[in-house]
Amino acid sequence: MQFRRWMRLSAAGWISIATAILIGMASLPVLAQTETQTAQAGQATQAAQGIAGTWQGALEGSGARVMLKVAKGDAGGWKGVVYRLDQEDSGRLASSLTVQNGTVTFAITSVEVSFEGKLSPDGASIDGKLQQGGKVYGLKLVRATSDTEWAIETTKHMAKDADPSFDVATVKPSDPKNGSQGFHSGNGRRINCDNETVADIVEFVFGVHAKQIVGAPQWFFDERWDVDGYPDVPGEPDYKQMQGMYRKLLEERFGLKMHRETRTMGAYVLTVAKGGPKLSKSVDQEAMSDTTFTQWNSQRRVLRVTSTTMAEFAMTMDSQLEKPLVDQTGLTGKWDFLLKWRPDTAPDTDDPNALPGIFTAIQEQAGLRLEGTTAPVEVLVIDHVERPSAN
Repeated sequence: MQFRRWMRLSAAGWISIATAILIGMASLPVLAQTETQTAQAGQATQAAQGIAGTWQGALEGSGARVMLKVAKGDAGGWKGVVYRLDQEDSGRLASSLTVQNGTVTFAITSVEVSFEGKLSPDGASIDGKLQQGGKVYGLKLVRATSDTEWAIETTKHMAKDADPSFDVATVKPSDPKNGSQGFHSGNGRRINCDNETVADIVEFVFGVHAKQIVGAPQWFFDERWDVDGYPDVPGEPDYKQMQGMYRKLLEERFGLKMHRETRTMGAYVLTVAKGGPKLSKSVDQEAMSDTTFTQWNSQRRVLRVTSTTMAEFAMTMDSQLEKPLVDQTGLTGKWDFLLKWRPDTAPDTDDPNALPGIFTAIQEQAGLRLEGTTAPVEVLVIDHVERPSAN
């Protein structure tokens, strides 16, 4: 009874209802289009706002694993730390990281790495290419969760108050055919050097220039040695602890005895240039210092500086200068940067793209300044040294 009454009363409204339905149906494509645009805009906004987090992927061809950790920058924008999990564990702070119109880019100037990729509409992946050393690798970074995120296996550092020695070290003359040279640490514990003179080891241990060593016999500067061993204390030593290990080895195996004097001589002073330093703070302030020449020839020098203090950097640059270098930058902590310069011995060239000299390179690329001066400088006077006995 009530149902029939509703039908009778509603009959008069059928025309208006039908008209409303037709109007609504006509507007459906417009509404659907608007909803799609709104959804896409929402996804783009969500993707841009949600870039913070952990991203990871493997380089095409090599399979090397790359991890990118992104967070909001202190002054706005983004900041990121990049890890090469199969090569190092300390990570490198990205020199720049941008997200614009769905394109993500980052660069690490200290190792000449750059990346550009497209953020997926759902914000779940970044598909792009990574470039380093003239090589280009495909790299798709996928957003990681707490369950899928790769582990970063950090090196266990030696206790700060530890005073390690070599635990059974071999010392032998270098093989002239061995092209390796320098001071190395590997596998977290192995400490060794290749093709180094006793003068080189003294320079490394005491942070002096060759001109600051006096009274030594000629073989001290000419004959080359290999040292290989492990510390007698658990963990990876830092720079100062490694210096201490070599100092004790010099005393025990080479019978080194010396004293210090102060003499006035020509020197260089390292200061911060006008405009401030152009350096990246190292992510791991406890990591072993690493200053490596990635290129060395008659035309160019390329020095990669990682987790290095200014005092340690000054020691490395001593070998590139004809006078001792004194650090007066006042910069504390460890830094990452890259230096490229043309050695003074390089042949003359008219190439406008040729690298600058070391003085210009340090100022333009690192925001530091080298200036010549005369100053009282500490020298090491060698009182006694001898060739080591056979192992």
